[in-house]
Amino acid sequence: MSERKLKVKKIVGLLFCSLLIFSFTIHASGRQIYLNFSNYPDGPAFTKGIKSWNSSGTDKNPYYENSLRLLYQGSTLTAKFYLETRPRQAELKVNHLSSKSDNCRGNGYSPVTISINGDPLVRNYDVAQNHGESHGYETDSWRISSYLNQGLNQIEWKAQNLCSHYWIKRFEIDTAGRPGAEGKFLGRWVNVNSETEGITKLIISSTERGKKIRAFGQCHPENCDSGTTTLNELGDNVSDYDASWAIARWEKGFADKTLTLHFSGDLLVAEIFTVFKDNSGRANYRSVYRLRRR
Repeated sequence: MSERKLKVKKIVGLLFCSLLIFSFTIHASGRQIYLNFSNYPDGPAFTKGIKSWNSSGTDKNPYYENSLRLLYQGSTLTAKFYLETRPRQAELKVNHLSSKSDNCRGNGYSPVTISINGDPLVRNYDVAQNHGESHGYETDSWRISSYLNQGLNQIEWKAQNLCSHYWIKRFEIDTAGRPGAEGKFLGRWVNVNSETEGITKLIISSTERGKKIRAFGQCHPENCDSGTTTLNELGDNVSDYDASWAIARWEKGFADKTLTLHFSGDLLVAEIFTVFKDNSGRANYRSVYRLRRR
């Protein structure tokens, strides 16, 4: 073989290797990963950055906006994806719902456990219970960087004791480094003291406009609904997005109530500061409650 042909062959080989490295870099360092079922039942799922995925005990939902349905206890959705490096920040967003059924508690109950690399992110998570008993599509978000590995990763949905079906339209993992929404406060929290005269239940949900909190207090014959307001999470400094505190405020005609939240082990500690403004002469006061996720 002539020297010129050898040089050409070498150059072509180097270009081919460069293209392989370039294509691998695009695959491995992509900052958005998603699996989208909105094309169901007539077309395939849309994916980006997903190495492979499979499901069992599911179908292509033919009803009310397209999605994948988990039909039975034990039904699963599993997806694998590759990360070149472990991101410092990563956020999981899920658009899903608990389907409505009059024969179930809450008019529809479909809890799932979401795990990443075998570690549960949320257990027995029912969308309706965490969104004011809504049975429409809701978006939840969780920070997940601590669950991820460099290299191959796996995320799994597993249906628990379903009464109605669990529908998932899309999930997305964003590793672009944007501040994410912390999921530790999300859920339905019930007072550990069933005889309380104050807060009986808190429902904290995530919306496109931020976190919302709905509070219920002891009344007879049914609990009083204090309404929904914005919940703001607080870190230890301006760069701390892993919030350990949260604060909310209700402005009523007779009093303003400010609520703070923090954790003590697996319990959520709620402190309420009540300031009267009705000139009644009543003393302002502080109340403390402990709640457990249910």
